[in-house]
Amino acid sequence: MKKQFLNFLKTKLRRWSKCLAYFGLFVLVNVCLKMFVIDIFHVSGSSMNPTLQNGNYVVIYKCCNGIRLPGNVFEVPWIGTLAYYCTPNGYINQILDFSKDKMFNRLGNFLPIKRDDIIVFNNPMLQSNFVIKRCVALPGDSIVDYLKETHSPLITPFSIVPYKGMRVSEKMLNEIEKKYMKKNRIFRYIEKDSLYIAKCNCYFVLGDNIHYSEDSRHFGVVSEDLIIGKMGRVIR
Repeated sequence: MKKQFLNFLKTKLRRWSKCLAYFGLFVLVNVCLKMFVIDIFHVSGSSMNPTLQNGNYVVIYKCCNGIRLPGNVFEVPWIGTLAYYCTPNGYINQILDFSKDKMFNRLGNFLPIKRDDIIVFNNPMLQSNFVIKRCVALPGDSIVDYLKETHSPLITPFSIVPYKGMRVSEKMLNEIEKKYMKKNRIFRYIEKDSLYIAKCNCYFVLGDNIHYSEDSRHFGVVSEDLIIGKMGRVIR
C-alpha cells in the first residue's frame, strides 16, 4: 500500500512539474514577445485625430531601430506590473528618478524609422508617460519651419534635428540655451573643447491634430533611445 501511494505521489509530482514547466515557458515567451517584439497600446486623447481616435487600440512593433532593453524592473511586462503593487511609492519614485537621465540600450536595427511613421515613445519631460505621435523630421532634417511655432527652449539652439555626433559650440549659445543644454540628456559636454556632442540620433514629432497636440514644439526632439516602437495597425 505504501509503495502504491509513493508511486501515485511521484506520478502527480511529475504531472505538476510538467504543468509548471509549460506555464513557465508560456510566461517567458509572452514576456519576451511583449517586451521585445510586439505590443498593444491604448490611445488616449485627440492629438492624433483623425488618424487615431481616443480609445483606439494599436499594434506596436517594438523592434524598430533595434530592440530596446528595459531600463528598470517596471518596464518588464507583467513583472513590472507586479513590482508596482509590491513596491512602496517612495521607492518607485527613487528608481524612476535614478533612471530618468539614463540612456536606454538597443540591440540591432531592424525597422529604421522613416518620415511619416507613427511612433510610441517615452515623453522626454516625463519618462513614465507614453506618447504616440507622427515623425515629421529625421536626424539632420531642417526644422526651421517649425521653430516659429515652438514653445520649447529645449530645441532653440538647433535649426536641424540633432544626429549622433552633432557638435554644438558653447560660443553659439546664449546663457538660457547653455542652461538647458547642461540639463539635456541627449548631449554630453566636452569641457576642454567647449563643445556639446550628441550621444544619439533624434526625431521631431507632431500630432496630426496639430492645433491640439503637445509634441516636439513643447517637449523638444525625441532621442532614439526613448522610442518604444512603430505603429503597425489599428485594432479598433
